[in-house]
Amino acid sequence: MRLSAEDLWQGKTELTAIGLMSGTSLDGLDVAFVRFFRRTDRLPDVLAFHTVAFPPPLHEAIQTCVQIGKGDIELLARLHWAFGRFSVNAIRKTADRFGINLRDVAFIASHGLTVRHFPDAPAIGSWPAHGTLQIGEPAVIARETGCVTVSDFRAADVAANGQGAPLLPFFDYAFFRDAREAQCLLNIGGITNLTFIPADAAPQDVVATDCGPGNMLLNALTRRWFGEPFDNRGERASKGTIHPALLEWMMSHPFLRKTPPKSTGREDFGEGFIKALLQQANRMRLNPVDILATATYFCAQAIADTLSDLGRHRMTIWVSGGGRKNRTLLNHLQNLLPESDIRDFDDTGLSADAKEAVGFAYLGLCLLEGERLWLPNATGAKTSALLGKVSLP
Repeated sequence: MRLSAEDLWQGKTELTAIGLMSGTSLDGLDVAFVRFFRRTDRLPDVLAFHTVAFPPPLHEAIQTCVQIGKGDIELLARLHWAFGRFSVNAIRKTADRFGINLRDVAFIASHGLTVRHFPDAPAIGSWPAHGTLQIGEPAVIARETGCVTVSDFRAADVAANGQGAPLLPFFDYAFFRDAREAQCLLNIGGITNLTFIPADAAPQDVVATDCGPGNMLLNALTRRWFGEPFDNRGERASKGTIHPALLEWMMSHPFLRKTPPKSTGREDFGEGFIKALLQQANRMRLNPVDILATATYFCAQAIADTLSDLGRHRMTIWVSGGGRKNRTLLNHLQNLLPESDIRDFDDTGLSADAKEAVGFAYLGLCLLEGERLWLPNATGAKTSALLGKVSLP
């Protein structure tokens, strides 16, 4: 298949695409219908956005497969196809809800569900074995929707010796660089990550990296003790006391000592980390509210330290992801970065909830236009690459 912008646009000035994203919080599949405009830096329009929750059997299988040391190859293979079919169902539900005809859709971009991410894994014998794995069979999505489907965005970057993450900086740089003022695009999802774009930045000036855990950690602690899916506005954490010794233990995690760009996930901050955290807290005889308060401050400290390590202090920080609603976390962050202006990403005119799905739709657009992408200080890749693979209906 020859990738060409002319073939994709065919003389049109705008087109509609679908972006699909499921993050480390595992709360469902984000579906965004997006209108792009040709040859302009105008932000795309979100025509429709909906998060479709995972039904219990699918959620249970996902939880099993994402846990290190659990699951099996048969379950993973079945889930790969089931998640593809669930994605189709989510697309149809969203289209019906908003009255959109799939015949008007130029393509679908599906991030899939990350079940493993090992960008720094040791070799198997003499063979390099670093890699990443996203599931959700794109051939099913393409066939059942009739739409060209782009998927598996991370693999080409890892093949170019990159981390394969974070990938949203390509979207951030395309639409949010500013000639006069430094910008930071901060996403507080299951994992926190950021893109720093200096004023009038060239591609090599952009720095992007994962910072550490976010909702993955805080939601798990909230569910464990309070039976709630998340700490609403950080209100429970606001009532606790930050414990210096526990914070020091958390800040000693090896990931935080790595030099950006770097990426992380459940392998570093999933069940294993939470189990060790609770063991430490029990030895210190801490109550649940104080543990949650300390963990919330830890998430903010990891973000602030990342920016400090990069020598960045004065900027506008646009916050997206579910964690932007945690006022306790954001208050900690503002206190740690007093020179910065912290703002909700919604103020840009693009929905913060939809941002990641829109970002992957943009990556699908880049692939189909034949555009090679490279931000060397984002993923660490050695060369540019065409990100994604194409499945035809």
